[in-house]
Amino acid sequence: MRPSAAITAGLVLGVAAGPASPQQVVPGAGAEVVQLDAVVTDARGELVRDLTQDDFQILEDGKPHRVSQFFVVTRSRPAPAATPAPSDPGVVVEAPSVVTPPDSAAAPGRQVVILVDDLHIGLQSMVEAKRSLRRFLDEVASPDDAIAVVTTSGVGPIQQLTRDRAVVGQALERLITREPSSATNRSARLTPDQAALVLRGDRTALQLAIETVISEPGTLLDANSPQVAVEGGPGAQSAQGAAAAAAGAAGATRDAVEKVAQREVERQATQLLNEALRYSLATLNTLEDVVRSFARMPGRKLCLVVSDGFLDGSGSRESRSLDLRRVLDAATRSGMVMYALDSRGLLTGADASVAAVGASPGVQARVERAAEQIKRDTLTTLADGTGGFLVRGTNDLVAGLRRMLDDNEAYYLLAYEPTNTKRDGRFRKIEVRLPRRPDLKVRTRSGYYAPD
Repeated sequence: MRPSAAITAGLVLGVAAGPASPQQVVPGAGAEVVQLDAVVTDARGELVRDLTQDDFQILEDGKPHRVSQFFVVTRSRPAPAATPAPSDPGVVVEAPSVVTPPDSAAAPGRQVVILVDDLHIGLQSMVEAKRSLRRFLDEVASPDDAIAVVTTSGVGPIQQLTRDRAVVGQALERLITREPSSATNRSARLTPDQAALVLRGDRTALQLAIETVISEPGTLLDANSPQVAVEGGPGAQSAQGAAAAAAGAAGATRDAVEKVAQREVERQATQLLNEALRYSLATLNTLEDVVRSFARMPGRKLCLVVSDGFLDGSGSRESRSLDLRRVLDAATRSGMVMYALDSRGLLTGADASVAAVGASPGVQARVERAAEQIKRDTLTTLADGTGGFLVRGTNDLVAGLRRMLDDNEAYYLLAYEPTNTKRDGRFRKIEVRLPRRPDLKVRTRSGYYAPD
């Protein structure tokens, strides 16, 4: 399921680079400078364009570092940059460098990858996403923007960056959902999302699943269920045997029955989560390949991730947190920002899952909400970790995509020299602060892996 390097490398071909921007420099062999691009917004969410180098503070693993390079990058005319007045009339204070076209109409186009996570988008979400992406192409994207459409399945409309809107439109039309059957089986009493909750220790989700196993026909402790394996037994036993093994033929205690049911729930949960994480890994591999394919292109690149969300196994023994950090590291090195759109927000109603037998509607709803949140958390981690943001809970996908593009009208390029030069392969956490402007919000990358 992982796209070949030849395919992803092709994303960067066919479009000439725009005007040169400050060189992308990140830690690597022989490099001792880290470059960041930071977006700053006020309380209303409006871009702030008038900050100076002295406004910024960079911390790596909690240690302050001096800002060694500073540029303001804007696609439209910036407000006059605030320049500190010299204390001595004979001293000339150099204004911050500004990388900007003389006329906004002549601004260089953006490099945009629309990454459709067809492994994690339901049928209804895909229909709405395709309709809204078509509107985005016609109404929002600039004619100068170079766009590629990529799928996480590695099947279908993988294309090069192009400004040919007909080609992009055809790629969008060919999108279909490739969600696995385990995710689309809404009648299943334990979904992969709920399995993830069980394995991270959510007691409510576990108890709900136990009640299902005990109460429903065809499950482990039902007299008419098919043969099932019982932990501690030599092989498969009937459900009647399972009940007897758990509690004895007469006077069975509730605790004994629940213990057998819990073991069965945990077994099923592990199986379901492992299957789901195979598809999550395919999504992360595609993201990493796309990001790395842009490493040699100058400037800030955008990746718009459209997905219902996916699991990373966090909080369980199956965690894929290292795979997530690997993607974030690649984005830092490539200068790519990820914006995520939770395509479930496009739906007019929630999933019509039937409540588990014996479960109160409130308990069922809480578990389903928590299950949805853990998939959304993965999208949030990717977006926040690369300096982007997540759009969720809206039926107006076009407005969300417009926000993503508008977010790149003005930003700051910062660089610093890390004092920790150990080649230990560990993750270096980055923070950018504005001590003199606590009212403002700054978004940038979360960090990078040191070479080893």
